[in-house]
Amino acid sequence: MTNNEIKPYLMNIALDNNISVVFFDTLDPYTPPATDIEARCIAMNSRWHNKSEIPFQLAHELGHILSGQQSTKILMSKY
Repeated sequence: MTNNEIKPYLMNIALDNNISVVFFDTLDPYTPPATDIEARCIAMNSRWHNKSEIPFQLAHELGHILSGQQSTKILMSKY
């Protein structure tokens, strides 16, 4: 699976599991992604300085929700 195929695959996993993924293009290139576990929402940085890491980051953030991790309430506020 290529890097171009991974992102749509992961987005389908999010859709199938009622997880919202929002890509922001106004963030600093070094602002990492964040997840609100209770709201089932992931904030991604489309300007991330290393574009090849974005699919990995998305998979990582999905893992927080899909694994049933408890919320810390410090990752992100509601928007």
